[in-house]
Amino acid sequence: LSLPPNKVLFVDDQQGLNRCRKALAKPGTVIGLDAEWKLPMCNEGVERLALMQLATRENVFLLDMIALPHTVSHHVLREFVQALFQSSNLLILGYQMSSDLHMLAKSWRGVANLVSSPIGLLDLQSFAKEVLGQQNSSKSASNVVAQDTTGVLPVHPLIKLLTEEEGKEGEEEEQEAAG
Repeated sequence: LSLPPNKVLFVDDQQGLNRCRKALAKPGTVIGLDAEWKLPMCNEGVERLALMQLATRENVFLLDMIALPHTVSHHVLREFVQALFQSSNLLILGYQMSSDLHMLAKSWRGVANLVSSPIGLLDLQSFAKEVLGQQNSSKSASNVVAQDTTGVLPVHPLIKLLTEEEGKEGEEEEQEAAG
């Protein structure tokens, strides 16, 4: 997937947030989500969300989570978070989403209840664990498929990648325990 530079939008004010919200509000939109945060040593001892990346097939929105509370009212920010995480018309995909959602709730007051039980969120790490857990031992990850409304959608490269990542995490934990 490649997008022209004019489709990657930096959002740090009301106008940008409105454009982002409008693009994400289309029923059936699939959104990729990732978040980055500033470490306490870089931010006066407070860990907080710095950047939220929201991507669709048409656009990438880079939300400046430090600037937005200074340029947009709390009410508007809360409405945005509610529209994003409480809509049954959207599908949000991410990896290890619990830490991103926790940091969002920690960084913006008043949104914890909106992100604690999001609607339409699929954590790909949890999904992979569930799918792999349902396989019998004779099947390999490369044979896993998922059903969608258009038919059978092969997802084996994703499952293979997630399997490899899980294996790396397990190896690191074993090394830490032995060390």
